[in-house]
Amino acid sequence: MKAKMKLAGGGATVTLPASVISAAGFRPGAEVEIHVENGRVALTQRGSDALLDRLLEGITPANIHREVDTGGPLGNEAL
Repeated sequence: MKAKMKLAGGGATVTLPASVISAAGFRPGAEVEIHVENGRVALTQRGSDALLDRLLEGITPANIHREVDTGGPLGNEAL
């Protein structure tokens, strides 16, 4: 997919297609982190909600673990 970079003030703008915004899970008005990785510009939506959503999307029946028994209470834990 191609886009054109346009000069704006002291920087530049690139308009992202709606399909890219949707695929990345970005919300309109959300803050994004901009960083460069290996000569490529990367955008990451800020906030723990975006990270949690992305992590939860990766859970599948094939990679979910079973319950882990950690034993009974050892101190003054509420039951």
